[in-house]
Amino acid sequence: MLLLYDGALTASKLERSVQPIRDARRLAARALDRAQGGD
Repeated sequence: MLLLYDGALTASKLERSVQPIRDARRLAARALDRAQGGD
């Protein structure tokens, strides 16, 4: 998950946008949900 965040932070700085961080958070939340037995 840390690599996902690092990539999002870098993209955010390059794009001058918070959207990459929002997208990374959403992906991480989905991955955690699946790992915990969610759909």
